[in-house]
Amino acid sequence: ALGEFITKELLTLKNLSDEEKKLRFRSWWESYDETTLFLIHKCFSGALRFGVSKNLIIQALAKVAGVDKETMSFRLMGDYIPTPQYYSNLLVPD
Repeated sequence: ALGEFITKELLTLKNLSDEEKKLRFRSWWESYDETTLFLIHKCFSGALRFGVSKNLIIQALAKVAGVDKETMSFRLMGDYIPTPQYYSNLLVPD
């Protein structure tokens, strides 16, 4: 469900005007339950924290992919689109 929300809702915001974004946000308030709205608010306010350091995430992803931390850090640089294909490519050992 979260992946679908990201793909169908969040990623499409960049192509909308400010007025269209306002309308989209209002439609979310009418469409989603309190838990989902809480998470949306936390994401947009920057207040969503999981308590995991960046270095720990890099280390874990590197271990799963079978590469060193420097290689994983390089792979994580720059822009990305959070899609299943992106994550699959991120974890390829080659």
